[in-house]
Amino acid sequence: MMNSNYKIITAFSKSPILLRKRILLFITLVLTLVLIFQYFLNTEYIFLTVFFATVTILCVGFVFYRYKVSLNYKIRKFIVHNNLYNDDISAEIGYLVTDEQILIRFKKNADIFTNKSSQFANHFQALLDLPLQDIVNNNTYCEYIFDRFPDNRLDFSSREVLNNTIKFTEKISMEFSRPCHTLICGSTSSGKTYLVSMLILDYLRIKGKGGGCDIYVCDPKSADLAIICRRIDLKKYGKVQNLAVSDNEIARLLREVNDEMERRYSEWFTEDEHSFGKTWTDIDNAKPLVVIIDEFSAVLSVANPKVAKEITGYFNNLLLKGRMVGIEIVLIMQRPDISSNSNNGLTGQQRDQFGVRIGMGNLSSYARTMLYGHTDNEFQTVKEIGAGYIMIDGQHTKPTYFEAPLLPQNSMDYLNVLDKAILENMS
Repeated sequence: MMNSNYKIITAFSKSPILLRKRILLFITLVLTLVLIFQYFLNTEYIFLTVFFATVTILCVGFVFYRYKVSLNYKIRKFIVHNNLYNDDISAEIGYLVTDEQILIRFKKNADIFTNKSSQFANHFQALLDLPLQDIVNNNTYCEYIFDRFPDNRLDFSSREVLNNTIKFTEKISMEFSRPCHTLICGSTSSGKTYLVSMLILDYLRIKGKGGGCDIYVCDPKSADLAIICRRIDLKKYGKVQNLAVSDNEIARLLREVNDEMERRYSEWFTEDEHSFGKTWTDIDNAKPLVVIIDEFSAVLSVANPKVAKEITGYFNNLLLKGRMVGIEIVLIMQRPDISSNSNNGLTGQQRDQFGVRIGMGNLSSYARTMLYGHTDNEFQTVKEIGAGYIMIDGQHTKPTYFEAPLLPQNSMDYLNVLDKAILENMS
């Protein structure tokens, strides 16, 4: 059913009354006859008539210009050029312009155009010169949703974590563990570490009733993420305890987190009715916990089979059960290759457990399919460091372009902000 606020356009929609042929011919004829009559009679009103005629022509020209740039004209032209009509019927396309969005609704009338209703994402993007934000497709219509104004990139120094909500951009945000687990993919220098460095600042500011978030890092390269984790550990605990570099250390760290998860389940959720409907946010001594794993496939490929199997077992358990007790995994990979064997990489079942999927930089079409599944999304070239496409369960039905908050060029500036976030975490 079409909302009454939508303006309905068909191939048979009429142009504004001033631009209709009969009206234009009538105005032209009247002005011509009046001018001829006054010319031959040599009346003193001829200049007034010329002025009136000029004003009329300008008004018609203004109306014509406004109509040519209007959505009415563009959508009617779209219907005609795409043959969405015949002598008897026409596709019905409505539009609604709000303060923030433009909604294009292709009505399904059980006619010959119904099956085509969801095929025009690229057409409408070209028509409006705006990126498509979402598509709502149901039994009665297919709606294309566009933001009227571009999303704004944030600066790391001006961001706050309110109500445990992480803001990627001005318009894209998510609450911690809703949805749970984040998968980040991208080639070298695409901005993966850039994004995770920003996320760490946010995770440190996320709190439960029992205190600030604990961060664990598995970094087989012992690179930037390891440096950040060491700094956090030394300031919080006086020693490095939540960092793993070798395959055996990673197995040990995941085992510790897995044991912590099982402890939380046994202590927080009993078999009585008082546990019904509760999550970690309802528990008085609950603290969120994040495990960041870099180059997961590389870890499994070099580990001996026994250790790889142990890592995979703990990883699967945390993926399936972590959300309920406030434990989240952030997995970083160069390629989101899907394997049938979890000991060789990420399986399709494991990938589907990630509620947030992010592709940094310019992924290949194969990598995009592995990360997001099959999508008819048209991807633009990513030119900015720290930019890519994000898809959040419950918010996006397709990948959406975003630019992560700007981090300082000077590493010392970042470390200073990190130190402040650590103090907030400990307070």
